[in-house]
Parts: sequence; C-alpha cells; structure tokens
Amino acid sequence: MIPAVGGGVRIVKGLLDAESIEFTPSDHDNLETGPAAPVWMYDPTDATSGRIDRSCPACGQARGLLLFGMRAARLTTGITGTLYTSAQNEEEPEAKPRFLMFSDSVQDAAHRAAVAETRNALSVYQKSLFTALEEAETDGMSLAEVIETVPAAQLEKHGPDAFTALYIPKEQTWRSGYQDLIRAGTSITDTGFLRHMTLRLGWEYFVDLSYRSHFSHTLEANGMAAADVSADLLNASAERLARELKNDLPGAPDIAPAVLTRFLSGVVQRMRRQGSVAHPYVASAIATASGARGLNWFAAATQMGVGKIRTLPIPDSRRGLAPIPVTLAYPPIGFERITKSQGVSWYRDWLFRTLGQEDLRYGTEPDTIYPMVLQRLEADSILRRVNGPEGQDRHAWLIDPDKITVTIRAIGLTCDRCGRQETALAENEAFAAGSRCTKIGCSGHLVVAGMPSRPALRRSLQSDRNHRVVAREHTGILETDERLRVETGFITGETRWAPNLISATPTLEMGIDIGDLSTLLLGSVPPEEANYVQRMGRSGRRDGNA
Repeated sequence: MIPAVGGGVRIVKGLLDAESIEFTPSDHDNLETGPAAPVWMYDPTDATSGRIDRSCPACGQARGLLLFGMRAARLTTGITGTLYTSAQNEEEPEAKPRFLMFSDSVQDAAHRAAVAETRNALSVYQKSLFTALEEAETDGMSLAEVIETVPAAQLEKHGPDAFTALYIPKEQTWRSGYQDLIRAGTSITDTGFLRHMTLRLGWEYFVDLSYRSHFSHTLEANGMAAADVSADLLNASAERLARELKNDLPGAPDIAPAVLTRFLSGVVQRMRRQGSVAHPYVASAIATASGARGLNWFAAATQMGVGKIRTLPIPDSRRGLAPIPVTLAYPPIGFERITKSQGVSWYRDWLFRTLGQEDLRYGTEPDTIYPMVLQRLEADSILRRVNGPEGQDRHAWLIDPDKITVTIRAIGLTCDRCGRQETALAENEAFAAGSRCTKIGCSGHLVVAGMPSRPALRRSLQSDRNHRVVAREHTGILETDERLRVETGFITGETRWAPNLISATPTLEMGIDIGDLSTLLLGSVPPEEANYVQRMGRSGRRDGNA
C-alpha cells in the first residue's frame, strides 16, 4: 500500500482500471493515457490488529462508517418509512404507495422483504398512537384508555378489513380470516378475530409506553410523548408517607414532601419502564403463576380469551425484553425483589441517593422503607397488589394504568453531570427539574433542556399517511402462479392488503410492465451495465417520474 498521507490515515493512492474495475496501489506520477485512472481509496482495516475500523474517515464519528450492504436491510427500512409517509410519493393520502427493490441474491431479496415488513409494523403502531394523542380532546389519556379505547376507535375508523390489514402482526398473518381477505377478497366478519386484533394493538401500545419505552425507536425515547404518574397524585401520597415515616422511625428527622415526591416519582417511573404495570395480560400471568417457572403467560392467554394461538406474544426476560413485576417476596423467574441486597439493585441505589441524603437511616433501610412505600401507594390506588395462586407466597405490585397519563405535552430533561436524557410530563416540570438523575451512582441533577428535534420522525408522525408495508419476494424459486399473483397484486391491487413492496432478483428485470412506479432501490451493484439499465427502466414508465 502507498498511503496518500502520513500519521496513520489510511487513504491509499492507486489506479483504477475502468475496464476491469480493479484497483492497484500505485503512485500517480508519470501516468500514461489508458483505462487506468488515478484514485484515492479508504482502507478501514487496522494495519496492526487487522480489525475493521468503523470510524468515519471524514468526521471521526465512532462506528459512523456505513458501507452499503453492511446495514442495507436497516437502511432499506428507513427509506421505506420515509417514502410511505411522504406527500411527494402519491398525491392522495389513501393512494397505495409502491416500492421496488432489486437484489442479486435470493436470500438477500427474501431477507429485505421480511425486515422491511416487520420493522414497518412498529412505525405504523406508533404513528396511530401519536395521532390519537394529538386528537385527544384533553391534554392526554390514561394508559388504560390507550390500551382499550384507542384500538377500538381505530377499528371503527378503518373498518374490519382495512384495520386488520394495517395492524395485524406478522406472526398472525396465517389466520384464516386474513388469508381469505388477501386471497379471495372475503371481508372479515368474525368478531372474535377482530377482538384478538384490538387486544394485540393495545398490547403494542402498552409495550411502547412501558418496558420498551427507554429503548431507541419509541415515542418516549425520541421525545414525542411522555407517560408517567402525575406529580400531584404523588405529592398527596408523599405527605401521608412523611407522617408514617415519622411515626415508625422515632428520632428520624422530618422529610419534606417535595423530596419524597421526587423519590416516589423515580420509583414509579422505574416500575413503569420495567413493565410492572397492571395490564390485564401481565396481571393474569402473575395470578396464575406457580412453582419456580415465574409468570404463566399461557394461562394468562387463556384467561384473556385468546387461547393457544399466540395473539399475544409470550415474553421471556431471559431472552429479551419482558415485563418484570416488582415483589417483596423471594422472586421466582421473571420477578424483581425491590429490596434485594445481592448484585446490582437500582431501587437500593435510588433510596440511598435520595432519602439517604436526608438521613442515613432512611437510605440504608430498604427492607423497612420500601414495604411502607408500596403499601402507601396501594392505599392511594396508585399501585395494585396482585396475588399469585392460593397457598403460595407470591405477589407483585403493579401500577394502575388509570393513574398513568400519556400525552404529547412533554419536556426534555438532561443530567447536569452525566448527560443522561429523559422525557417527562410537562405538568410535572416543577418536581422533575432539580430531581436526582436516575442513572445508578450518578450524583447529578436533571435540568430542563430542549427536546431532540427529530425533524424526519416528526414529519412522519404528523403526516396524513399511514401505510403498512405489504412486502413480497419475487425470485426464481417461486412457482409461476405465485409470481403472477404477486405481480398482479402489486400492479393492479389498490387495497391496503395488496402487495406494495416487491423485493426482486433479476426475474423482474425484463418483459414485465409493473405499472405506475416512481421509486426503486438497487440493493446491490448490478453485474452488468445492461442489468443496471433494465432495473432503472422499471420506474417512470407511465408518467416519466422516477
């Protein structure tokens, strides 16, 4: 290699043969006329360790180097989301968008189709929730209303067929009602099936606002909405708790209700973010739990009336995100003992960093303080105690969904020490600003900060278009009849359940008029110039726009 500059910068001089597309490291001196052109190539391989350095060579951003193909499926999903909510794609909001992707691998084509369809579903759920919060007549809704009322309103708004096509989970598309709809156009009349779909949509809203809320790609993490218990409710509980602490801990100093309010706010926020909320599915899984197996999701599904057909997913905290109820007893799998002393405990740390600053006795007695806290919040109807089967010492404390406010009136908060960002209810600003940072061990405090701009996400959420990606692969391994059905549905179908995205191999390059298409994506570099021309020629065939 011949570096173009020193200092470890891996920009390599060389010659690129225009005919063979081969790169050869070389100086640029005394060049002769011919197919070789002088170029500079970036080499991301570390000369010492042999590892690939993902740092952007332009700005130095760590892991900022995105080579097309490395994360192409994700990029495809982002492009699709932008396209399907853009007013520049189709003139009418209800008009069906169309998108064509080309790959040179059957596996790659199938993978792109599946990823685009699966990841788009989350965006569709979030957009419908954001729209419902925007249109709410009050400043927000309770989480109970979000779970129950919003899905029912969506069903009434769209009708059974369009509602199902828009919100059915990918793993439920095998259901006979949906298959009859997409294959024969038979309208859905089964009220039981529609109840299952509304239950699942309510669950998706719940997940986005509870145990997945602090992860990326949620409304809360992006500052678009907030969900929390009102500080006014917590302040009333704090005043009562202050008197109880004074009575039960003789000689301990008084604690100001404002300090207790901030402490309680942190506790219920943590409980919500780990899914310790009384959604009927979670409460049933606790009430039917037995032995050491933890939450009984199978029995809960039966109690919810959805049986064994997996309308509601089976969360598993050992393999991924799942609700983790809070308990005071010895915790079986899937529970968290709020007073545990082994390992990392957010609750012990939070108690020490908040009440422990007022008096060490408060901060070092979780086994005394937390039972009083949970019982106080239960007495004030903020928490609900759910007991396991009779004869077992099993219970959990869950937040009542009626007491959680969900709204788009939110504020941004930032820790003045570690920079941690939070989203909070605007109505809680007086208590939230100045409270302790919720990061374990941090001594900082939260201050009001500007919300993240997220212009692309905000534009998408506020768009008057909400289209579900219905992706199909078009490859040589499909039977002729199936390929024809996919093509016909893509070209002529205008329903919400007709294919609107095709991920194809060269099978769709020639001889097929795929209709009114203005956008396509090349997921790989075509092997020949003729392939490139044929693929690009699929778009703009009717109105010239491409």
